[in-house]
Amino acid sequence: DEAVVQMSKQEFEAIKKRSRVSRDPAKIARVERVAQRIADVVFWDMPNADWEFVVFESPGEVNAFAMAGGKVGVFSGALDVATTDDELAVILAHEIAHVTARHVHELLSQQMLVEGGGIGLAVATGYGSLTQAAVSTLYSLGSGMIGLNFNRAKESEADYIGLIYMARAGFDPRAAISLWEKIDRLGSG
Repeated sequence: DEAVVQMSKQEFEAIKKRSRVSRDPAKIARVERVAQRIADVVFWDMPNADWEFVVFESPGEVNAFAMAGGKVGVFSGALDVATTDDELAVILAHEIAHVTARHVHELLSQQMLVEGGGIGLAVATGYGSLTQAAVSTLYSLGSGMIGLNFNRAKESEADYIGLIYMARAGFDPRAAISLWEKIDRLGSG
């Protein structure tokens, strides 16, 4: 877990250097306000998280991601669709739920098995370049894309856990309905 968190932090720094980080104080304040409320209620699931919330300028890209250790990125296009704080909480809580449910760790383990011949090799090499390569591949950084592809079961689990987190943080989980209706109208698939 420590190695995954450390490498995720390094990858997040690399993403920030390669991407256009927003300087819009209203966008930044909104994401930080909503995300921090959710972060406060997941303390018991992520007690050592080093939370950082960053808005990336990417109009039209309705997406967000969370990385092990508490690094969260939101693309500015998501803010155009999630017009209320409750709708933004749906997105953020869902992404944070992927991390607390350890979906990232599961994918990383699978990636290491496929690319490196097993976790035993990674342990033998001290979690060095094999793990770093797996983290980079996992977040699709080599292709210039950022995001994880989870199966439907993991997505449903993150939806469910995220709704619980947002409700605990004082947001209305029914906002998920209006958010998904908006996203559906975008026709993004």
